[in-house]
Amino acid sequence: MRLHTIPALIVLLASPATQAFSLPDLTITDLTVNGQCQPVITVRNLGPGKLPDKAMYVGYSPGLSLRKDGSPIGNAIMDKAELVHAGGSYTYTDTHPDHVVNGQANYVAVIDDSSIIPEASETNNSLSKTLNCTPSQPDLTIDQMQIDNECRVSMTIRNIGQSDMSSTSYGVTTLERTIDGEPNGSISLSSIDGAAQAAVKGGSVTWTDAQDFQPTSDARYNLSTPAGSDANPGNNGRSIIVPDRCKAAPSEGNHDGDDYLWQPDIRPMTPMRPVRPARPK
Repeated sequence: MRLHTIPALIVLLASPATQAFSLPDLTITDLTVNGQCQPVITVRNLGPGKLPDKAMYVGYSPGLSLRKDGSPIGNAIMDKAELVHAGGSYTYTDTHPDHVVNGQANYVAVIDDSSIIPEASETNNSLSKTLNCTPSQPDLTIDQMQIDNECRVSMTIRNIGQSDMSSTSYGVTTLERTIDGEPNGSISLSSIDGAAQAAVKGGSVTWTDAQDFQPTSDARYNLSTPAGSDANPGNNGRSIIVPDRCKAAPSEGNHDGDDYLWQPDIRPMTPMRPVRPARPK
């Protein structure tokens, strides 16, 4: 009697348990912070199968999401070749300035949160950890200030902190003026420093204010930074006294406010009366 084993083999290969052997299995193996207090997430494909080819295309790639104390704060697309084959891993660093870990909080990382990829296991896609970090911060200050030869205020703005200032914070920082005791407007730091030289740790920019804002007695300038973005807001301002050469001219002359030239007083002369001829005797 001949045994028919082939149909049984086909049934075995088609069973759900056997199909799982060929599927990938994405999981989060680590969730930590780096030296800049940025979240760092490690994703691994445990296998035994590889990711489908379409996983490398937009709309078919697994997503990575991050939550802080239950609230979503960011996501990324994991269309990474490192995850295609079983055993492959990819480490993702969240560099968004608003996602820096500051203090202690509970973080949850989830891979393939939309279940786009069929996996051998759908129960190991997340990892929850309490992260704690105190980030180093930038520290903007007005390092030097002087009155130049044209009697304009000149200064050097420097980052003396331990890290760069984010482009977001730097873009909304302003320099506020007080001229001769009166507030006189402000200017954005990004307008002064378009290349963001002073945003970099140890970086600086030198700038001279416009002639329209020449003080005649004193001036004070103050950097207004977003709350929590500057290590020491107490060193953000600096004052200067105007030297005598830039103050009002002596009282015996008239002072021209445009060019600071001294001019003598010019008074109109009284016309002289004609001399009358003498009467004949």
